[in-house]
Amino acid sequence: MAQLGGGGPQTLWGFQLQRAQAGHVALAAGVGSDLPASTLDRLQLYGIDTGALVLPPEGAAGEQPWRTPRAWQILEDDGRRHEIWRTPFTPQLPDDPSLDLLRELREAAAESAGLVSAETFAVAQAAVPQAALSAFMQLLDVFSPNEAEAASMLLGPGIPGQPVPAHCRADPRRLTEPFLEAGAGLVALRRGPEGAVVQDAATGAAWQVPAFPDTKVVDAVGCGNAFCGALLGALLAGESLVSAASWGCAAGSLMAEFVGSPAVAPGELTAEAARRQAIVLSLSTQI
Repeated sequence: MAQLGGGGPQTLWGFQLQRAQAGHVALAAGVGSDLPASTLDRLQLYGIDTGALVLPPEGAAGEQPWRTPRAWQILEDDGRRHEIWRTPFTPQLPDDPSLDLLRELREAAAESAGLVSAETFAVAQAAVPQAALSAFMQLLDVFSPNEAEAASMLLGPGIPGQPVPAHCRADPRRLTEPFLEAGAGLVALRRGPEGAVVQDAATGAAWQVPAFPDTKVVDAVGCGNAFCGALLGALLAGESLVSAASWGCAAGSLMAEFVGSPAVAPGELTAEAARRQAIVLSLSTQI
């Protein structure tokens, strides 16, 4: 309870971890007037520019105040996540960004040699139609679902206790290649304790990248976010696909050893992350 969450802070923590906290990163999010001062302190500890936070305007008397979003995260043993919202969405930013917004982001990224990445956070209620999937994937440089999310987008939601079909577990490329064929530049399939499978469209090369073997897990929330942040940091630094994914797994392992967002500046853990990244990289295999 009362932990700094949302995909943004943990993702940027992972990015700064990989960059030894030397990156210039910002968080765009809507917040309410009830945002705790401790939250801003934590973001600043991570070296995050908070100038893009959208604050509530001064409302008229009697107007319902905007509240900072809060939600419970419930994780099942099979990897499914249930998100229970405790506050209404704030109206500052759209709940469901349009493809037009993604096109604008893609254009901005192209001008600055950046990347557009999307990470899913819940299973789809039905398989995504091919046309809609292609329209989405063609705007992404990096797409990172977990196994259950990827399977639900392609096949529909699985049965309780087995959200990922056995044939997809046996050959995870069944959950990466359709997204590449739809237009994504790179897919990073997150597999929890089994690490990740990464594959790019340019070469078709796929790698199995294991989780760091000695992770002392206390809280799995945010590990996927940290993975994505470190992955992007390494890709933008020019590292190879497998090296970047190894950074992602190293970041996820460190995030798992804290309850909630770490009360530690990411730069203080960069040396340990680099040690773990080297071990994960040495254990990675092409598939």
